[in-house]
Formats: sequence, structure tokens, C-alpha cells
Amino acid sequence: MDGTKKQEDIDSSKDIRKTKQDRANAKRKFNRKIIGFQDMVESKSLFMAIKAKFEDVIDAFRQVECCNDFVTTAINETGPHHLIDKMLDECDDYMMEIETSMDKVRTTFAARTRDENVKLSEIHVKPLNSPHFSGNIRQYASFKQDFNRLMTKQYGQDPYALRQCLSGEALDTIKGIEDNYSEMFKRLDAKYGEPRKLIDAIVFDIQKLKPVPEGDSRKFINMVDVIERNWLELQRLGMQQEMNNTTMVTMIEKLLPRTQQREWVTKMDNQGNTSKIGDSTFQALLSYLLQEKRVMEYMENDVRQTSNVSRRQVNQTINSAEANSSDQTTTNDATENDMKKIYNQIQNMAERMEDIFKGNTGSNNAGKRGTGVTQMKHIERRACWIHKTDSHPINECNVFLNSNHEEKLRLLRQNGACFNC
Repeated sequence: MDGTKKQEDIDSSKDIRKTKQDRANAKRKFNRKIIGFQDMVESKSLFMAIKAKFEDVIDAFRQVECCNDFVTTAINETGPHHLIDKMLDECDDYMMEIETSMDKVRTTFAARTRDENVKLSEIHVKPLNSPHFSGNIRQYASFKQDFNRLMTKQYGQDPYALRQCLSGEALDTIKGIEDNYSEMFKRLDAKYGEPRKLIDAIVFDIQKLKPVPEGDSRKFINMVDVIERNWLELQRLGMQQEMNNTTMVTMIEKLLPRTQQREWVTKMDNQGNTSKIGDSTFQALLSYLLQEKRVMEYMENDVRQTSNVSRRQVNQTINSAEANSSDQTTTNDATENDMKKIYNQIQNMAERMEDIFKGNTGSNNAGKRGTGVTQMKHIERRACWIHKTDSHPINECNVFLNSNHEEKLRLLRQNGACFNC
């Protein structure tokens, strides 16, 4: 009895030892896969290769888990009762070590995946050009803003960086102090940053505008664009009140066509603001001009589309007419040839009748010939009878025009001209 029990304990210990050996082999494979994975990450291999190696590590981890399950099963079934709990705790500690290694692999792969996604989502944007200023006072405020936001952040108060952004009149302004950043900006501010100079430039820009003729939509749109641009520029600098005055409102009103002037005055009269010209009046005027501009732009676009349609229709008609005329070319050519033949026959007959008439009425010629029969001869018809050419008609021939009255009559009779015409 004791021998049988001893033999069973030996067999059970063999089963447990066998499963532990299988688990140890799976762990060694798992460790090899981890080492290969880490080498690929450190060498920055292709992401697809790293992903394939990560999947190999997961397979090896699952094999270790499976072998550990076999060990715990063998312990529960055949292990010594007084050692089962201790052996199971050892299995749990074993797997905790394996899972810790696996968690590190997962973290590394997640970071590598995130870097790859960022790389794929990156948009290659062309580097921004540095701001540039050449001396236009209207552009100085925006130039200074852009320079402080873009260049100062990267280069600090570097005189060379500021000098590279200037050209023309602005570059000439800082001559002699090219190495002093603060003095350079002081001189630029004194020349281009004075608010009164900017306001004068804006007012002059509006004064250059000419009254818009009635019905000239393009000039009206251009006028509104200039006014709005100046207003927005002053508003950005916090000086919009410089346009909110009676002088500016009156100046703009004089530029309007008669129709818009009448509508604007009627609108203000209905609102009862004609005696309260000020801030609200300019705002109302600008809103009215922008509304009129939108209407004219819509109408201009509609007219262009209509004209394009009409042009296409005309082209289609012309093409159709050309096609019809090409179909009738043969018929027209035949008819024209027939008409030429008939005309030539009539012309020849008229010339012969003229010769007969001159033969019958010319007694001297009849006596000389001794016969009443006049020989009929063919007279070649040309536009100019004198020069025998078609390059100019007889009524424009200088020789004929400079002849006397008797010579002209002789030429007319000789060449069979029609006196009734």
C-alpha cells in the first residue's frame, strides 16, 4: 500500500516537472522575441517590420500563458496537498514577471505607433517669408505687427534681421544706425508711425476719387472698396473716429451718382437724421454703400452670364448659316455660271445693235463704204474703256475726266454707253 502511494507521488512530480520544462522553453522563446523587438525599435526599422515582430512577441506570450496554465492544472491534480498553495503562488509570481515584460513591449509599440501616425499626418508647409516694408506709410502698422510676432520671437532684437526686412525709402531712413535696433525703430516710427500722417494719407486717398457717373457700376464698386478699406484700416488702429465726421460724410456724398444720392437723402430723411450727422451717420452711409455694392456685383455677374449665353447663341446661328451656305455652294455656283452666260449674250447683242445703229445714221461712213450694211464688230467691255482694264471704272479714270466735252461724248458713243443712265 505504501509502495503504491510512493509510486503515484513520483509520477505526479514527473508530470509537474514536465509542464514546468515546457513553460521554461516558452519563456526563453518569449525573451528572444522581446530582444529582437527592442533591437528593431532602437535601430529605427520600418514600422511594418516592427509591427510584425510585435505580433511575434504576442504569440510567444500566449504560449507562456498556456504552459503556465498546464503547470497550475498539474499542481492542482497531482501536487502534494500541503504544497499546492505554495506552488500556485509561485506560478502567479512567474506570470507577473512575464506580464511586466509584456507591458513594457506594449508601451514601446504604442509610442512607436503614435510617432508613425504623427509622421503620416504631417503637412509640409512652405516656410513663411519674412515681412517686408519699402516705405508705404499705409503698410507700416501691419509690418510692425508682423515683425514683432514673427521675427522678434525667433531672432530677438537683431538689427540685421530688421535690416533684411527693409528696402527702398525705408532702408534709406535707417542709414547710419544700421547696428542699433532701438534707434532704427525710433526713426521708422517717427517717419511712418505718426497717426496724423496716416490719416492724411487716407483722406488724400479718398480725395483722389472722382464722382461716379450715372450707371457706371464698376467705378461705383471701386469707390466703395476704397472707402471700406480705409475705414477698416483706421478701425484696426483704433482711429475710426477720424472718418466719423461731417466733412468725410459730405465728401463721400458728393461722389455718389444722382440715383444713389437721391436714395441716400431719402433714407436719411425718413430716419430723421439729417440734422444729426455724426458717428451713426457714417456707419449708416457705409452700410448703404456696401448694400448697393452687393446689388451691383450681383447684377454685373448676371449681365455677364446673359451676354455669354447670347454670344453662344450668335455663334451657333453663324455656324448654322455657314453650314447651310456650304450645302448650297454647288447650286449657287451653277446658277451664277448660267447668269454669266446670259449676261454675256445680252451684252454682245447690245453691242451689235449699237454698231448697226451707228452704221445706218452715219451717212459719211455709208458713202465711203458704198454699202448700207455695216460690218458688226465685237467691242471688248472693260471697266475703263480707255486703258482697257478693270482696275478702275471709267468714271474714276483721270484721262476721261480731264477730256473736254466733245471728246467725252465721242468716247461714250464709241464704247456704246447708255445715255439714259
